[in-house]
Amino acid sequence: MDRKQGFLKRADEIIKKLESILDEDYEDRIEKISDCNLKSMLRLINERKMMVETNKLPPRDIRYHSLAHIIIDQWPLGTSLGDEIIELEDYYVTL
Repeated sequence: MDRKQGFLKRADEIIKKLESILDEDYEDRIEKISDCNLKSMLRLINERKMMVETNKLPPRDIRYHSLAHIIIDQWPLGTSLGDEIIELEDYYVTL
């Protein structure tokens, strides 16, 4: 599997996780991440996925770790989902 396909597969897995968490009541969530933050992250990951699928990536030198900044600034510390998204973004930045 090439890097592009690896990214797309991993993005799909994370998108499913985000959608699944959004289906849960906030009180029942293991990781207390707000609906607003989850929906925003879902939108941003879908945007990156679309860029990869259509080969319309920005130049590599301007692909920043903006998702990581959002997670660090706005999410509870140490969430496993946040770690997965940061890993996905590392993949994206190096495509």
